[in-house]
Amino acid sequence: MSVIIGCVRDGKVFLATDSQRTWGNVVTHAETAFGANVLRMPEGVLVGVACNQAVKRGIAAHPDWFSDLKGEPLTKRHVMERIVPELNRETEELGEIDECAKEQGRSLYNGTILLAQGDRLFCIDGDFSVQRVADYCLIGHGSEYAVPRMRGFYRKELSDGETVTLLGEALSDAAVYSSQSSAPFKLYDTATNETANIGG
Repeated sequence: MSVIIGCVRDGKVFLATDSQRTWGNVVTHAETAFGANVLRMPEGVLVGVACNQAVKRGIAAHPDWFSDLKGEPLTKRHVMERIVPELNRETEELGEIDECAKEQGRSLYNGTILLAQGDRLFCIDGDFSVQRVADYCLIGHGSEYAVPRMRGFYRKELSDGETVTLLGEALSDAAVYSSQSSAPFKLYDTATNETANIGG
């Protein structure tokens, strides 16, 4: 599980993440889009996935969750009515729903997901609740170490360049204290089809 920071800007959303892959004592870094924490889906939707690879691959296998937007903006209603039920089914089929929670009639999985399109950012939490994010949101293992810098220095008045620098610094903070996060750090945005290296 890695750190992902979503940040709403004027007309777009940035998603910034580390690239570390961790399996027990084995540490590598994602070198391709297949291993990345952020997936590019139809209709310009970016999906930041902070959970295990099985869930990430399950989401990647379902571009239809997004293609049926058919040019319409991503909304909380679409996320709750179209994506959440499918995500719940997918995690259930993958055996990722917490067994104790199931016995209590609830659905919980170990992960958090960010969905970004245009200037809209949504978070699907581990209990499948959905919220729209107005400014920024941090998810993943070690994200708590990036919170102080974002809380202390983020302002909507920052330029895009200043915001990107801040995102890189926040990810660096997480990498210092979390064994499951490290550079190189990657930046995605909903306005372009490009991926950039930042900070680190």
